[in-house]
Amino acid sequence: MNGTPRMRSSYPSTPGSAQQNLNATQDGSRVRSPLPNLPESLPVPPPSSSPVIPVTIVDAPSQRMYTFAVYGFLLVWRIYDWWQLVEEDTTSIGLFLKWGLIDLMFLFGVPLLRIPWLEWSEATSLAACCVHAILNGMLMFRIPVSFSWIIDQRFNALTLV
Repeated sequence: MNGTPRMRSSYPSTPGSAQQNLNATQDGSRVRSPLPNLPESLPVPPPSSSPVIPVTIVDAPSQRMYTFAVYGFLLVWRIYDWWQLVEEDTTSIGLFLKWGLIDLMFLFGVPLLRIPWLEWSEATSLAACCVHAILNGMLMFRIPVSFSWIIDQRFNALTLV
């Protein structure tokens, strides 16, 4: 196949094709050239999956409990800010941005602690941030949710059957 004529419009020959012809002996058999030495790279240590706070200091269930306690504290603080807005009969973009930043730091920061069973993906963190942003918008801009409409729709669907 090496003797196949090439047209000018054909693809250029591969860079190794000229070297392959040099490695051929007189009888047509090939001599294998040794592979070039690759530069040695330092071994990359595998990513650590142990928690940032070792389980010998605080066990994993306690770390999860403390994380949920912090989340509960943040939830109570958010409801307190909302209640202040209700009492003053105002809305606040400042509080919306504050809670958006706090939620972002918390929801993307928890997986970085590598607490067992609390290691979720970035997509999960992003989805949770979006849900929290919607909740923050409803609380800080005082957007009411009519649960009676939802109940009426379900009741009407049941009566049609």
